Amino acid sequence: MVTTIFNSRFIENPLNCPVTRAMSIIGGKWKPIILNCIGEKELRFGKLRQYIPSISNKVLANELKELELFGILKRNEFSEMPP
Repeated sequence: MVTTIFNSRFIENPLNCPVTRAMSIIGGKWKPIILNCIGEKELRFGKLRQYIPSISNKVLANELKELELFGILKRNEFSEMPP
């Protein structure tokens, strides 16, 4: 059975397999690409959008929110105008 939370699909994991849990969180079409682009550096939304031109703003924002929700990414909000 598959459960939907925050527009994300999670595979039922009755045996608490860590690989199944990880794939439920970071699997899919865009999350591996986003994580690969970010790596270990800090990127602004616009710069990340330049690296992945085929993703829409809405999908990118939702994927980043999900990754933040699970503690994979940390969001820094700047009160300044874009650089």
